[in-house]
Amino acid sequence: WGPGHFQKDSGNDSWAYAYPLLVAQQWEKALTHLAENSSEGLLEATHLAITLGNSRVFGVPGSPGNQLLASLLVSYSTSIQNRDPEAALEYLVLMPGDPGSIRMQVKRLLLQTGAYSILAGVVNRLLYECGEELVREGGGAGIGGAAELFSLAGQYGALLSLLNRELATRLNAWEGDAESEGRKFWKNAAVNFQQAHLAHGRTHVIEVLEQEGSLAVGETFQLLLNLMSFFDKFRMGEFEGAWALLDMLNLLPRAESELPTRVSGFHGNLDNVVKTHFPQIVLTGMECLFHQHTSVKQSILGSGAAGTSGGSILQTAAVASMERRLVEIRERARLLVTYTGLLHHKMPGDANAQIARMEAYMM
Repeated sequence: WGPGHFQKDSGNDSWAYAYPLLVAQQWEKALTHLAENSSEGLLEATHLAITLGNSRVFGVPGSPGNQLLASLLVSYSTSIQNRDPEAALEYLVLMPGDPGSIRMQVKRLLLQTGAYSILAGVVNRLLYECGEELVREGGGAGIGGAAELFSLAGQYGALLSLLNRELATRLNAWEGDAESEGRKFWKNAAVNFQQAHLAHGRTHVIEVLEQEGSLAVGETFQLLLNLMSFFDKFRMGEFEGAWALLDMLNLLPRAESELPTRVSGFHGNLDNVVKTHFPQIVLTGMECLFHQHTSVKQSILGSGAAGTSGGSILQTAAVASMERRLVEIRERARLLVTYTGLLHHKMPGDANAQIARMEAYMM
């Protein structure tokens, strides 16, 4: 029985034949019949095919059903491209199968409509949405893909937010004495981006961040890169250099008078990705002070002049200088203990205890 048998009492209603085909799970025949036998048939067949495809009815890519879905999407997209090129593009990106086929159809759409600015905006939005989807799904490869999509879409605020999150979670990610592979990957990616797009004055990326209102995200990115270097120096035993770098970042108070400003800055200005790892930052900073204190104290004892009235004038002056340095280190350690105490619940108890214990050992 063909279409005529089912449509003889229903005029030219193509659904009269499509319904029994669908009930019999003759998907391709039903869709082809709809597309070819009604003024609205192509629209109806395309949307029904999208629904069936989303429901996995067509099975694996390359199956006849998926091939038909791709064909319907191209046909319907072509039918509306002159009046709505944006919608036409959105249908094309739903095509299953080979990405090369999608690129070919998108290129055709661009050349045939000339709607370059409209379609560029749509492509950027779709790239961004795909990136967001990958972020939600998680996973190493997915996050890397999301970063690439954000970059292609020119969504630099989203890209830097993603980089910030990945850097922050790997600030001190070492496996024994070796830097973790994940830390190497994201640090190198961040450094390359910084050198290419942020290190040469007012770049296009900076202008985009300004337009997006995302300059603070860029500042956090720079801060995290410096914190990565801080942890690198600490791991290499460069305690004085590590502390000098941390001190330069203006995260910690240098004097009693700075305590209110630093506490206010922590609560008001510091990005949450940094706040989350702040206990580790402060604890490592205190370790830098502790190691410096130990080194200076050993130097004093090794000079043979500590606690004696002998020694040359130069020795005496050197010891006096080192003793002043000990006082400075102790004062900074005391300020750190006070500062972390003022942060209240933002610092876990065990971190506060370790910080206080190291400060006590310096007395």
